Amino acid sequence: ENYETTLGLYPLRDTSVAARYARTIAEFKRSKLAPALTGINNLIREYLKDAYFYDTKGQILFENGKLEDAALAYAKASSLAPDSALITTDYAKTLIAQNKPAELRHAISLLELARERDDSYAMTWRQLAIAYGKQGKLGASYAALAEEAALNGDYKTVLQHVARARRDATSDNALILQLDDLTHEATTQLEKKKEADSPF
Repeated sequence: ENYETTLGLYPLRDTSVAARYARTIAEFKRSKLAPALTGINNLIREYLKDAYFYDTKGQILFENGKLEDAALAYAKASSLAPDSALITTDYAKTLIAQNKPAELRHAISLLELARERDDSYAMTWRQLAIAYGKQGKLGASYAALAEEAALNGDYKTVLQHVARARRDATSDNALILQLDDLTHEATTQLEKKKEADSPF
């Protein structure tokens, strides 16, 4: 919804949390950083333990190129909601974007933790692929892309990424096992699709 539509639904006289949050997001979406930050900071002051307000602040800052400030907001959100794989992944994404070796290592540890909490979030695998790639771990990077493709049901792409990953997995038993599992799942699903599509 555009800003005018939001104001129609949530006029300035409406001081409820939902209305103030909606107006904050509307300011953000029309690239008005200052009022968006004012809005989210006011909500944070009232709800200091709300991880999702800090998460929103992180997103606002990240998408406006304020990477270090965004990382601080996401760090706070992550501390308030330590079991949220989504918030942990958002935090890691911001660290990766800073292109600093120490922050990259921190990002990978966060992403591996997020993966342990919930391995069904495709963005976690995508960010792991980026981070491993930046470290030169191409086998792990392609394996993460294969996991993302599997979650999206794109099993042909899974096999393509697995083939690339195997070139760098010759001595990594854990990675080889992961690739074997991905191959088995992908071939099984492709066979099922082939049988379902067969007219006989």
